[in-house]
Amino acid sequence: MGILLLITLGSCFALVSISAQDCVPRDYGKGSIVCVCNATYCDYVEPTTTEQLTGNVVRHYVSAKDGRRLEPMKMEFENVVEQEDIATFHVSRDVTYQEIIGFGGADTDATGINILALSEDSQDNLLRFLDEYAAENLEFWGLTTQNEPGHGLTYGSWNSMGWYPEQLLDWVVGYLGPALEAGGYSHLKLMINDDQRINVPDFVKIYENTSLNSYASGMAVHWYFDSASADILTQAHDDYPDKFILYTEACITRGSTDPAVTLGSWENGEKYLSDVIEVTNNWVTGWTDWNMALDLEGGPNWANNTVDAPIIVNATADEFYKQPMFYALAHVTKFVPPGSVRIGLETGDDNGIDNVAFVTPDNVTVIILLNRKDTVLQAVISDPVKGGVNLNIPARSWHTILYK
Repeated sequence: MGILLLITLGSCFALVSISAQDCVPRDYGKGSIVCVCNATYCDYVEPTTTEQLTGNVVRHYVSAKDGRRLEPMKMEFENVVEQEDIATFHVSRDVTYQEIIGFGGADTDATGINILALSEDSQDNLLRFLDEYAAENLEFWGLTTQNEPGHGLTYGSWNSMGWYPEQLLDWVVGYLGPALEAGGYSHLKLMINDDQRINVPDFVKIYENTSLNSYASGMAVHWYFDSASADILTQAHDDYPDKFILYTEACITRGSTDPAVTLGSWENGEKYLSDVIEVTNNWVTGWTDWNMALDLEGGPNWANNTVDAPIIVNATADEFYKQPMFYALAHVTKFVPPGSVRIGLETGDDNGIDNVAFVTPDNVTVIILLNRKDTVLQAVISDPVKGGVNLNIPARSWHTILYK
C-alpha cells in the first residue's frame, strides 16, 4: 500500500453505541452468519453521549459465533471478590503506552468498483459512514516509500520493484525526501518498510542515518507473516521510541484450491481481532484492512490476487454482506478513536482470553476481550477506583467494555 488513506470501518467515532437496527442474518454454512444490507435496510449502532457512562455504569458489547453482533448490555460496578479460577483483569490507567493513530480499511480501486456496482440507494447505505469524512475535506495524512519492497526480490506475480534497506535509504535521503520538501509535502508522515514483520529488524537499522530521521516518521508493517514473534515490534519501538509503527495492510488470502471468499467465516474474524490485540500490545499505533469491499469472487483484481474482505458486494442482488471480519474490526473502530492511548491491563492468568485496554480523549476506558475457546468463560474487570464487574464470556466471542 503506497499512499495511505485511513478510513474507519463503520465508525462515527462515538464512544458509546446502542443497537438501533438489528442484523438481518444469513447463514451460508461456513460456521457463522453474515448480516445482509440492501437499498432499504442495514443494521447499525446508534451513537450516544459519554454522559450515559456516568457513575458506575458499564457498557458491554458482545459479538459471538452463535450470531450475536455488537449486542449491548448495561452493567454496573460493584464490590467483587476475586476467585483463583476466574481471570481478573486489573485496569491501570496510570500506566500508559502508545497513542493510537487509527484503525480502518483502505479505499482501493476494487472497493470503489464494487460500491459503484450497487444501486444508488444501496450505495447510500454503504457509504453513509464516509459522508462525514467528505464533509471534512479529507486530505492525505501519510505515505509509504513503496508497497512490499521485498516482494520484488523474491517473485513477481504482479508489478514489483525490489529494494534492500540500504537502497531504500539512499533513495529517500537523496531523492524522495527532498522532493517532498520542495513540493510542499513535508508534513506528510513518511513510512519505511511497508512489508512483513520479519523484515522490520533490517529496516530499523537504517534509522541510524540521521538524514533519514529528518524525513521518516515511522514504519509501516503488513500482517502476512505475523507468525514471527511480536517481540520484533517491541524491540523496534525500544530502539527508536520516537518512530511510530502502523499496520498498513491485512487481508485473508486464499489457499491454492480454496475460494477467495468464505461468507460467514468466524475464524477469519478471530484472526483479525487477535492480530489487532497482539500488535497493539506491542506498540503498534493502528491497523488497516486492505479492501473495505470486494465482490463475491474476492475481486476485481487484474493479477487474480483475489482475497476475502469485511464487506462483500453482491451487485446482482443489489445487496452487500457484512462479514464477521467487519464486526471484529468494529469492536475496536467504533470505540477507540485516534488520540486514544493504550493503558495497563494486568492479570495473573488470563485463562486464554486475549485482551487490551485504552483510554480515549474523552477519558473513557475501553477494554477489548477475545475468547477463542469453545467453552464459556468467566472474567472480572477490576478498577482501583470503580470496583469490579463480573463478565460472562461466551464461547467464541468478542467483547468491548466501556466505562468512565
